[in-house]
Amino acid sequence: MQWPSLETQPEEAPAPQRLSLEEQQQLVMQYAPLVRRVARSLPLEIPGLLEFEDAVGYGTCGLVEAVRRYDPSKGTNFHAYAVQRIRGSMIDAFRRMDRLSRTMRQKARDVQRAQGELEVALGRSPSEREAAAHLGITLEQYRDANSNSRWVTVSLDRMLEKSDDGDSFPAAEMPTADEDIDFTRGFEEKELYEDLARSVQALPERERLVVALYYVEHLTMKDIANVLSVSETRVSQLHAQAVKRLRRALLREVA
Repeated sequence: MQWPSLETQPEEAPAPQRLSLEEQQQLVMQYAPLVRRVARSLPLEIPGLLEFEDAVGYGTCGLVEAVRRYDPSKGTNFHAYAVQRIRGSMIDAFRRMDRLSRTMRQKARDVQRAQGELEVALGRSPSEREAAAHLGITLEQYRDANSNSRWVTVSLDRMLEKSDDGDSFPAAEMPTADEDIDFTRGFEEKELYEDLARSVQALPERERLVVALYYVEHLTMKDIANVLSVSETRVSQLHAQAVKRLRRALLREVA
């Protein structure tokens, strides 16, 4: 057996290069608008928890960290690296805060239950005053609770939209560097989207088809009516029923 020479020394990895303080400051200023663009691409704005400006604040911390750690000698595209750090910081903050507090979740379920009960009793959608009276709360309290329960529906269109190349977010709101798309695609599959996908699959066949044709294929209500050989009114009803089912399903997921 031949022993390695004691004189042979392992090669040391080259020390990472870092930008100068002035270069770091310039890069932070240059890429500051990217933080807001990334924030707009994620459905993070939830009443009382993580609002848009909060997301921007966390994303800015991610940008600063990206600039501080960036090693130009590795040849990594900084735009892609910054998007990863910015988005990661926002999502970490989002997860830490819990999507809805326990009290807010209970209020959201109460609102959904009251609306459903009144729709059955009245044969129509209840007014805000009718729903508030049914719950025994003031109109202002009802509106606050309803705004919390509606965040799923507000985000629903954005979650269902897909760009032509299959991205989970509207293409107009994604960072524009083409070479960065594949690098960041893995960060788009988040828990909320998985919940939504399961809920869509559980829809009745016709409602699921309407959702697919409207949000994925971007057909108009008129076009969908022609495909299904039904009236536009019927398509609107199927769409409304699907959204209602999805909202209730997602509210159960966050409960």
